[in-house]
Amino acid sequence: MNPEYFDIENLKMFGMWPHQSFISRGISPYIKRIRKDKVSVLIIGDNKGEQTIDLLDLCGDKLQKLCTIRDSDDDLIKAIYAKNTKGRDEIIDTNLEESFDVVCINEHSCTEETLKKYYDLVPSNGIFCGNGHETKKVKEALTSFRRNSKIGTPIQVANRAIWFWYKR
Repeated sequence: MNPEYFDIENLKMFGMWPHQSFISRGISPYIKRIRKDKVSVLIIGDNKGEQTIDLLDLCGDKLQKLCTIRDSDDDLIKAIYAKNTKGRDEIIDTNLEESFDVVCINEHSCTEETLKKYYDLVPSNGIFCGNGHETKKVKEALTSFRRNSKIGTPIQVANRAIWFWYKR
């Protein structure tokens, strides 16, 4: 069996749940500090729903809406997402809003184009974040995007892999 195709139940059985590089692991304390009773979050590239479910477990009381954009057309990955999120879809949505308090970019989806596409959905004082900060690909995409967009707000790093900044 390929662990890439494990659902959350199987990951737990093999002691592989939760993974510390999940965006949810590093950003949940900051979501809890947002000065609003309820927040909306967009996760880009959470193909199997793992980060979605982990964020619901960590911040469920604080979430008003959790929107996921998946970028895989693999039928098996779609089935794993459906199994992982079954029964937890009360606030999970796929409809984009005008803005989200927090936008999270999964490392596999992190390109300069993706960063550009979703950055404007974050309002002032919102959080723009992702994982994979330890990888060359993500660092290059972030550097290029921030330089071209003239973003001077420092990047903060949590759990060695989660990058984020508050939008000004």
